[in-house]
Amino acid sequence: MMRPTRKNRVATGTLTCVRFLPLVIAAVVLTACAIKLAPDYDRSIIDGITDANEQALILFAKVESASLPGGYASRADAYDTVIGKFEALAIQIKARPYPRTQIEQIFGIVPSTGTQPEDLRPLEVPPSYNSIQTASATLTRMRDRDKGGNLTRGEAKGYRNAYVTSIEQAITYEKAIER
Repeated sequence: MMRPTRKNRVATGTLTCVRFLPLVIAAVVLTACAIKLAPDYDRSIIDGITDANEQALILFAKVESASLPGGYASRADAYDTVIGKFEALAIQIKARPYPRTQIEQIFGIVPSTGTQPEDLRPLEVPPSYNSIQTASATLTRMRDRDKGGNLTRGEAKGYRNAYVTSIEQAITYEKAIER
């Protein structure tokens, strides 16, 4: 058996370093990349959600405390205002630029110029968009039920619970991306 010499040890060490060099380079490159996973924080969105939420909770208080039959006419404008605000917020949230995927960010891949905006991210929308849509749909269902004179206090409380769950999700997401 050959006894290792200084020259053999240096060659073996160099070979080991060369083997791990790609791994070291990849680790340095990937840790240096700032990958964005969420859209930028937009104060106007959280302000809009807060304002619309306040108006919705006032509407729920009116509905739950009023004698329900025949009282829809006095609440019709409140329903329309708050539902309209949530629909406007949904558009604003969906229109906010969403970050590219991690692969696109790392390798600088961009879509071709002929790609339509709706084809870029058909499945990627911020969670707050779905929550706002759900809150709006809940208020719309409650309005329709109230308009028909079929809304009971118990149902109104059920609609409120569903609404609160959705709005809490939207507020939590939007505040989390504030950074």
